[in-house]
Amino acid sequence: MLDALGVIFPFNDTINLSELNEQRTIAGLPIGGRYRLIDFIISNMVNCGINNISLVTNKKYQSMLNHLGAGDDFGLNRKGHSFNIIPPYASSGEISDVSLLSNAIRVTEKFTNKYVIISNSNSIYNFNFADLIEFYEAKNADIALLAPDNSGNIITNTKGKVVDLNSDFNFFAILIERNLFHELLAHAKTLGATDFIADVLVKNFEHLDIYHYLYEKFYSTIDSVKKYFDFNMSLLDEKIRLKVFENNVYTKSKDCPPTRYAEGADVQNCLIADGCFIDGKVKNSIIFRGVKIGSKVDINNCIIMQDTIIQDNVKLENIILDKQVVIRKGQKLVGQASYPVVVAKKAVV
Repeated sequence: MLDALGVIFPFNDTINLSELNEQRTIAGLPIGGRYRLIDFIISNMVNCGINNISLVTNKKYQSMLNHLGAGDDFGLNRKGHSFNIIPPYASSGEISDVSLLSNAIRVTEKFTNKYVIISNSNSIYNFNFADLIEFYEAKNADIALLAPDNSGNIITNTKGKVVDLNSDFNFFAILIERNLFHELLAHAKTLGATDFIADVLVKNFEHLDIYHYLYEKFYSTIDSVKKYFDFNMSLLDEKIRLKVFENNVYTKSKDCPPTRYAEGADVQNCLIADGCFIDGKVKNSIIFRGVKIGSKVDINNCIIMQDTIIQDNVKLENIILDKQVVIRKGQKLVGQASYPVVVAKKAVV
C-alpha cells in the first residue's frame, strides 16, 4: 500500500469535444467497447496500492455517479479503502480550480497519508506511482510532475529540476506532500487565485523545488474528437491493446448475454461487447454493449456506443454514434478519418 491519497481532478473539462461531452465530462467518455476513461485512471491508482481515492467534479457528473457508485467495482468498498465523489459546492456559474481543489481538502484532511497524488482526468497511461514517490524522495522535492516530453513547456536542468514552466504544459499527475498541498491552496485562496496550474505552480516554481519525472511509455491524452477517435481505433491493433491493458483495468460490471451473429453477418477486425445483435458487415470498428445492427448494413471505421439501433440498408464510415442513437433504414453517413462525424446521444437520423 502506498502512503498516498489519490485525487482525480478535471483540469481539462473546458475542452470542447462537440456532442461527446455535451452531457458528460471528458472523464466519462466511453472507451473501447465497455470502459469509461475514468476507469483507466482509477485502475492505475488501485493497481499500485492507492486505496483512498477522491474524484473532484465540476459539472455534468451525473453519469459518473451512476457508473462509479461507491467504487465497488474497483475494490474500494473494503475496510481501509474509500472512494469519494466530491461535487462543487456552488449552485451556478463557473467555479475555479482552486475552489474545487479546496473542496478536496475536506476529504484529504481526514487521512494521515503523507502524500497526495493529483491526477488529470483525460489521459490514459500505465504507471506505478511508487516509482514517482521514490523519485520525489531521492530529489528531496517539494513537487514532482509526472509528464511526457513537453517540447519546451517544461524546461529542466540536468538533474531534472524545473527551471521554467509554461502553464500550457501537458502532465499526468502531480505528487506533493499533503500538508504542503493544504498550505499552497490556503495561500492561493487568500490571494484570490483561481487557476491551480498558472497561479499556484507556474508562479511559484522559483520558490519550490519542482522536478519533472519524464514518462516515456505509451499514452494517450484525449483533448479533441480526433484524438478520441484515433485512440479507440488504435485499440484494434493488438500491440497497442497489450500496452493499454498491460495491467488490470476495472469497470462497472453488467450482466449481458453473448453477442448474437446472424447468418449474414460479416465481422472483421472489431472489438464487440456483449449483448449485441449483428446481421450486417462490420469492419475496423468498436461496438459497445446492446447495439443492434440490421441486415445489409455496411459499417467501417466507426465507434458505435451502447444501445444504438442501426436499421437495414445503412452505410456508415468514420462515424461516432453516441448512446441510444437510431439510424433509420437506408441512411448513408460518411465522415473522414481526419474529421469523424459525431451523432449526439439519443438522436434519430
